[in-house]
Amino acid sequence: MMYDPEAGIARVITNKASTEVGHVPAAGPEGARVAVCEVVGPRCAERYERAPGPNPSRVVIEIVATRALGRG
Repeated sequence: MMYDPEAGIARVITNKASTEVGHVPAAGPEGARVAVCEVVGPRCAERYERAPGPNPSRVVIEIVATRALGRG
């Protein structure tokens, strides 16, 4: 998960066959409230500093944040 505090958007990189992706169309046009947390911490962000290799199954889910908790 990557969070852009200025834009208020969290981005989750996942596989298009994942459960998370299946929830997106099920939520309908209004969307749904979700909770997102990063368990691994900064190591996860360090992992994605380099450009990942091509993967046709990779998708990004963008989540508009209405509230954020934590140390920023």
